[in-house]
Amino acid sequence: MRKVFIGIFIFIALFFLSSCSVKQKDSVINSEYYHEIFVGEEKEVEISSKYEIRIINDDVIKYEDGRVKGLKPGVAFIQLLSKDKEKERIEVLVKSGKYDGKVDELTISNEYHYLTLGEIREVQTSKEVTITSLTPGIVKVIDGKFLYGAGIGRGLISIDGKEEIILVTNTDDYSDIEKSTINVSEKAMKQVVTVFNYQKGTNYEYALYASGSGVVYKVGEEDIFILTNRHVVLGSEALFVYFSAAKEKVYARIVAYDDMVDLAVIAVKKSAVSNLDEIDACQFGYFDDIKVGQFAMTVGSPIDFELEGAVCLGIVSKKEVYFPDDNDEDGQYEYYNKYMQVDASINSGNSGGPLYNLKGQVIGISTAKIDSSISDNLGFVIPTDIIMLVLDRLENASKIKYKSLGISCYSIDILVDYDYSYNIGENRTGVIVTDVLEDSIADRCGILEDDIITKYDDIDITSAKVLLVAFFNDNIKGKDEITLTIIRDNEEIKVTINLNEEE
Repeated sequence: MRKVFIGIFIFIALFFLSSCSVKQKDSVINSEYYHEIFVGEEKEVEISSKYEIRIINDDVIKYEDGRVKGLKPGVAFIQLLSKDKEKERIEVLVKSGKYDGKVDELTISNEYHYLTLGEIREVQTSKEVTITSLTPGIVKVIDGKFLYGAGIGRGLISIDGKEEIILVTNTDDYSDIEKSTINVSEKAMKQVVTVFNYQKGTNYEYALYASGSGVVYKVGEEDIFILTNRHVVLGSEALFVYFSAAKEKVYARIVAYDDMVDLAVIAVKKSAVSNLDEIDACQFGYFDDIKVGQFAMTVGSPIDFELEGAVCLGIVSKKEVYFPDDNDEDGQYEYYNKYMQVDASINSGNSGGPLYNLKGQVIGISTAKIDSSISDNLGFVIPTDIIMLVLDRLENASKIKYKSLGISCYSIDILVDYDYSYNIGENRTGVIVTDVLEDSIADRCGILEDDIITKYDDIDITSAKVLLVAFFNDNIKGKDEITLTIIRDNEEIKVTINLNEEE
């Protein structure tokens, strides 16, 4: 009997311990709790048979036979559906760092300022930094770079010693586009400025002559550098800048402006600004990455200062548009300037303000719009490839000395259609020179009236526009020499032009 009693006691003890171990397993609980496991780790989860199981984000976890395995960093859900349609879920947070197995990386994103409850995002930083959560009940930091939405509300984290606000919502209240535009708008407030151009009036008193917008692109050791339009600052006798986020209006000076591209660099002394933490420099996006149809946002002070910081959303309508410019106002077009067309609103006062992509990068500077009763939302910006060609020289107060070919020319097709007096033989492409300005570059290089220009270096010249665009690009790039292919008296000749020759 003693042996039987002992056996029964052991059986009862084992059953009790087994029951305790079951209770210690992760069980079905409310949605505010989340399981933390590592990549490669497995955990047992006790789930009642009354539930139908569905895995959300099955690339993050694997569930099989009551066991959950971490596959990669992220958040997944074990969705429990009962027959009476009641729903419960188990949140599983998978962390990296414990196991040696290969870990698939999360998509890196700058858009981490908005999280839904239970969402995890990776913070993209310029270097290895420690990210600290100042409100762990709202936002948790995992592995020093992942943010997890742990509670509903506004959380606070510290990155590189700088505080960032994170909004955590119960459901996905914002679309991805809205999250991006909100994020860019908040970032832009630290970069966009209003520029005030004061000039002396008839009573020799300073009065506001014009206002526009600008964007901070560099915070140096002594100065804050701002990019704006030439026409915004031209003729100013006193210049002031208002920083939106810092809420300060301070004196500025013109560093330089370009005579052909409508850009100017102005500067503000850092010592004049008391709230420097509210000023950031923008980042420029690459022109080659811009696509027609992508979203773009103008930011600035349209019409009046009361509207400063206004944000408008649109798309890139056309990536390259060329308009003629009469540089010396002699009635002849010396160049065709390059612009990008957008339908995001550009109004008076937006001039000089930035055009952002949804990554928060500046991809252009607002400069013009077509104001007509037969058009609407035809706005134009100077794209970043042109900005990059002049920005360093402007910052160093070094102007580009633009050259002029000194010719009038027309497409052969136009002359054939409207003026039969030109004897051009069988040539149907190129431009014909109709006038050569005395002592101009063309005159000194021996270009004559009735010459037909067919090539500019290796570029086929099909119109006067193509010729003047190529000439403008080489001027702005500071090219030393170009070669024109010319047909004269039905013979092909080459003419070399030295762009560094003094006029």
